[in-house]
Amino acid sequence: MAAIASSRAAVSIRNSRIWVQLIVTVALALGLVWVAVIAWEGQGNRKAAIEQAESFSRSMHAATMAGLTGMMVTGTVAQRAVFLDQVRQLDAIRDLRVVRGEAVSRVFGPGTEAEQRAPDETEREVLASGREVIRVEQDDKGEYLRAVRPALAQSDYLGKNCLGCHQVAPGTVLGVVSMKLSLDASNAAVAAMRTKSLVAALVTCVPVLLLIYPFIQRVVTRPLEKGVAVA
Repeated sequence: MAAIASSRAAVSIRNSRIWVQLIVTVALALGLVWVAVIAWEGQGNRKAAIEQAESFSRSMHAATMAGLTGMMVTGTVAQRAVFLDQVRQLDAIRDLRVVRGEAVSRVFGPGTEAEQRAPDETEREVLASGREVIRVEQDDKGEYLRAVRPALAQSDYLGKNCLGCHQVAPGTVLGVVSMKLSLDASNAAVAAMRTKSLVAALVTCVPVLLLIYPFIQRVVTRPLEKGVAVA
């Protein structure tokens, strides 16, 4: 009798190990799936946030140029520092600077003290190439989108003829609008979404495992017990 009891105990332990291993395997599989889904979702959310920041920077570039153009037309361009300072007060904008191109400085002078500050490497690159530079950078204040776009001489830009005031060839770089847009709010939103996804994963996995347990008992554990009993 003792041998039979010992045999049954051993069978019970082995069966318990089987269902435990199955539950653990299913839990690991669910975990891997959720990790992949959360990582993919995080990348998608971050990409969307950066694209939204790029779109906002494009709108702010147009708004800045429209404001400066309007001030030139109305003869109030001397007050441009006040206008640019107001734009800098927007929450997302960490910095905004308008850099004069050589064609403008040659005719209208170097501008204000702020405009005379030497352009950085990225601004010089855009002044020379006439092509915008958009990239994500980081400093001690956090991550931000650096957007440096050129202002090109055109016969029809925002409804105005740039060539009427600037006697230059079409496509000449008149200057650049250089701005830094904070990504702190976007990153916080992405992190919050990631946390919600992790909570959803835990809330989903527990009921799934509870539903799988009786299935394993019915399909695996009990048939094994019957097979051992028959043997």
